[in-house]
Amino acid sequence: MNRMTNKGFILLVLLAFGLNGLNAQNFSYTTPLVAARSNDVGEVLVERSGDSLDVTYIITDNNWSMTKTYLHVASTASGIPTIPSGVPNIQAFNNKRDHAAGTTTYKYDNIDVTGMPYVYVSANANVTQDAKCVVDTGYINASVPTGPMFMVLSLIAQPAYFEMLVYDFNGNPVYQDYFFGNCVDLDNPIFEGTRYYPYAVSSYSSDTALLNCMIDKPENLDLVNYVINQDYAASIGATGTEIQAAIWTLIDDDIPVSGAVGIIFDQSKVDYIVDDARSKGEFYIPECDGYFAVLLDQGCVDALNNNTTPNITTQQSIFWLPVSKLPGSYQYSYGECANAWGKGKRFNYTGWGMYFNPK
Repeated sequence: MNRMTNKGFILLVLLAFGLNGLNAQNFSYTTPLVAARSNDVGEVLVERSGDSLDVTYIITDNNWSMTKTYLHVASTASGIPTIPSGVPNIQAFNNKRDHAAGTTTYKYDNIDVTGMPYVYVSANANVTQDAKCVVDTGYINASVPTGPMFMVLSLIAQPAYFEMLVYDFNGNPVYQDYFFGNCVDLDNPIFEGTRYYPYAVSSYSSDTALLNCMIDKPENLDLVNYVINQDYAASIGATGTEIQAAIWTLIDDDIPVSGAVGIIFDQSKVDYIVDDARSKGEFYIPECDGYFAVLLDQGCVDALNNNTTPNITTQQSIFWLPVSKLPGSYQYSYGECANAWGKGKRFNYTGWGMYFNPK
């Protein structure tokens, strides 16, 4: 009888240890990092391996960075330090760090959680909204010359398809320079060394009749602006021919085929660029150090002004205008500092500090 009682006791002990072992299982858990109560600026990743815990702060919003982090890990919610009013006492947290300007990722690793079948985490950060560039497309639209211009393609140039000399006869020096350029339709040819006298049209123009006359898919001009502002040469090894084919694909009804449109390109790289633009380029506005696509029209402006049918025999094109050439078109807005918490359950008080129990 005693032997059975002892066996039963041993079985209960083993079961207890087994259940604790299940509670302390390895895991990976992510919760949003929320700034100023409602702005998701990143995430907090918690990873457990045995008796070791890693907690990583990750800022995913490009306009924000961290200056300080405070982290506390406890076996119960009541183990997280608070002051008498219930406000979390971050100065008493067991992990704290100051961070250099621009920090977007920081990892507290190898935190000892021995004897903690469950962990409760409170993750706080001081975050700063970085200076943000705001470009005024209306200002750029108004700067575009209204009269005919001189244009000649000079040579093939990376990262665009060619370089062009553009010269405004009205004397605006912003539009008297060499620029990167691309074709934007497949219906007509354009020749190196030939002198052309097109009209400049902003890619953000609100004149839908003019844009629809010039190109097949004017609704994708924001995607074209996105493409010319990405460094695909560095990211996927794309050349100007892939950039050109991607722009044709986005803007023209006809799909270019390598070797059949005067250039040879890697279709897989073109597909990558097109997919990237469609995924991220909707409503794109260039940065202060970026480029702004200006269309060069070969017949639509005259036709619409004179109420005649357009007779276009030269391929429409764009040139890449650096936003920096128009200082009045942009300004920097300086952001705010904010308090951020890993999203979870609020402490028992009227503020919004939080903790969470990943497992």
